[in-house]
Amino acid sequence: MVEFYIETQPILVILVLTRNKMYILFSYENVIQTWPALNHPMKKLIFIILLLTFSINAQEVIEIVDSEKLKNSFVSKIVSTKNISKAEKLAKKDIKKNLLFLIVPGGIAPAIYDSDFGFNQNYGVSFINFGCEPINENIASAYNVKVFNFLTEQYGLNWLKVARTDAFGLKEYREQR
Repeated sequence: MVEFYIETQPILVILVLTRNKMYILFSYENVIQTWPALNHPMKKLIFIILLLTFSINAQEVIEIVDSEKLKNSFVSKIVSTKNISKAEKLAKKDIKKNLLFLIVPGGIAPAIYDSDFGFNQNYGVSFINFGCEPINENIASAYNVKVFNFLTEQYGLNWLKVARTDAFGLKEYREQR
């Protein structure tokens, strides 16, 4: 992760290195908020050179979670859900709409792994975390278990070999199998 400042406004740039690609993720919101501070031509030039330097070395700019998929999903309601049965109902609705997510622990700097992209491509499931937002692990596990059951019905137990081990409820799910 690279963070640089222009006029004390942070621009967050996250570099994800894989075996043969480098992805760049930067906080567009911070860039937009920072742009008014770049009214001096020299600052603009330095900023553009920095972005181009990152862009030239990158092969593609990616979006971790498809925003349209997230918007149409019920997974974001998990944060405010207070009971397990409601979480399970939300998961069933997402499964029915084929909007599959697995909830993983968040934090200030979320972990993004190369395997996340392959898992999404092979199984249609995105990993999501809610950053520093507090989440009830039992609620998140209940949601995930419904998705785990769906994956097992569709793909057998093969998906377990490549799923992220930090997904809420996965350790217990594996122990039951």
